Amino acid sequence: MEKRKSAPIWGLFYRELYPTLKEVILCYVLGIVLCIVFYLIKLSMEIGNLADMNGDDLSMLKMMLPGYAIYLPGILFMAEVNGSLSAFQFEMQPKFRCFTASIPVSEWKFVGVKFLTSASILVVGILAAILNAAIMCSVFDTAFDQTIIANLMLCAVGLSIVCAGLYLFNYLFRNPMVAIITALVILYAAVIIWMVPHFDLIEQLSTENETNAMSIILDKITGFSAAFLPFSVPCIIGSLGLGWVLCALLAKRREK
Repeated sequence: MEKRKSAPIWGLFYRELYPTLKEVILCYVLGIVLCIVFYLIKLSMEIGNLADMNGDDLSMLKMMLPGYAIYLPGILFMAEVNGSLSAFQFEMQPKFRCFTASIPVSEWKFVGVKFLTSASILVVGILAAILNAAIMCSVFDTAFDQTIIANLMLCAVGLSIVCAGLYLFNYLFRNPMVAIITALVILYAAVIIWMVPHFDLIEQLSTENETNAMSIILDKITGFSAAFLPFSVPCIIGSLGLGWVLCALLAKRREK
């Protein structure tokens, strides 16, 4: 009896990327548009309507705008690792699952491909985020240093954890919207828990000390990200790997 050939690895990668391809392109286009918008705001602050601003409003805008320009597009580039609603729906279709089950590939090979695919998307997003940060730093005359990379890597760790949880909830509830809502609720609860020891700073944000309070909060985040930087890559690998292994075990249990 002739031995069945295993499915080509690149075909499995295409299977994973196909449902999210449009969302990936749209995400990067939106990130580039966001960079252009921040640059136009900077021009308006120099020679446009925003140049007439003064006082605390102008100080706050000058302090926050470079951070927005450096980090928000980068987070958008990296966020695509969390997939898309269409990808979740595609994954849960009975016909697609029957097609997947008929492919001569072990379930752990599928896990490996899913891990490598999500990791590759995140790595590309990190590189794009770092490139955007370098460009925006030159635009806003800000030093591009290890601190910025550490902050971006901290964001990447958070997104990898969200990604693992999101796919796990999707496999658990078999409903993409329930999975997304559950992940958002847990994320919101985590933010609230983090804010509890810093209520004094949060209160200052609504007073005349808003600028000072924001500076202290940013310093705390920066200090934590710098100390956490050596552990960022192992945390990304661990969260994505553990997430996909749990998804495979859960799917296997459902099939019994």
